[in-house]
Amino acid sequence: MTLRKGDRVCFKVKDGFKQGVVLRGGAKKVTAIADSDPEREWSGPSSLFVPSDVPVPKDDPSPMDRYSLKGYKEIEGHGDSATFSAKICLDGKPLMHAGNNGWGGSNEYHPLSMDTGYREALDAFTTAVKAWAKQFGYENMQEPEDWWVQWYQNERPYGVLAANSIRKLRESIDGLESGSSCLDENVEENKKALSKLLG
Repeated sequence: MTLRKGDRVCFKVKDGFKQGVVLRGGAKKVTAIADSDPEREWSGPSSLFVPSDVPVPKDDPSPMDRYSLKGYKEIEGHGDSATFSAKICLDGKPLMHAGNNGWGGSNEYHPLSMDTGYREALDAFTTAVKAWAKQFGYENMQEPEDWWVQWYQNERPYGVLAANSIRKLRESIDGLESGSSCLDENVEENKKALSKLLG
């Protein structure tokens, strides 16, 4: 049997079995990503991977369930940030363009049509994505649209729940903030030491 990209599989690891999604398929060798762990790839002979009917984990219903990301393409850019182009759809119908030119800024979002009601549709998306971030643990997230795009494209297909993705983001931000306070303390210590040296 040849497993293909996107197939659900079960495979054995040291500490038990994992469910996952095929990243690169084939008749001889398969590479899969385990549910909730898209940063680690598992490769081996195709005989170690068996088809699974266990569904990808899903979040509780949220206002963003009506939205989807289609036609995601990585494009050549400057390289300071993820460079891509995609369409955000509402109930399967294209609503707006999302993209980033890779110059280090935030994503850009533009309506696909300037028809009557486009402003209300964009406002509804912004309201829904803010409610999504709040529901899953980050009430005042900066640019939740950007995080939703990243999660939808890079984590959601591999069973990473929005709540877990947002929790990891919060932990990394908290780590940066605690690190910056350490830096501030070091600056103060250095100032004191310098003033002693200078008398």
